[in-house]
Amino acid sequence: MTDRINPGKMNRVIRIEKMGEHVEPSGSVTTYWAGGFNVRAELVQRQTDDHDTAAGESTESRVTFRVWYIQNITTGDRIVYDGDIYLIAGITEIGLRRGLEITAIGQNTRVQARRNDLNALGVVQ
Repeated sequence: MTDRINPGKMNRVIRIEKMGEHVEPSGSVTTYWAGGFNVRAELVQRQTDDHDTAAGESTESRVTFRVWYIQNITTGDRIVYDGDIYLIAGITEIGLRRGLEITAIGQNTRVQARRNDLNALGVVQ
């Protein structure tokens, strides 16, 4: 990690979304992803791992971004980037409120959605 942020490398746009909760009159709680905002970011690292699980094959992606400092970002938030959803796993401050390095983990939602569509049509993979 470096204490410097290079604005010229911030060539990606990511969306940071916050989780919200709605309490029904019955007392049940519904969670949802609220609004959010777009920020410029540097893609520091992108790693994809394929592995087998009890439910079948899974693809896990890990991304690390550098952004200008933003208050109130937590590991309860998520990032939407390039059509995929990533849950924030770690946040490191760069310098004294100069920037953040955000590491996030997600399932390859586009591939999984395609598999689900094919399964619904009865296509065996």
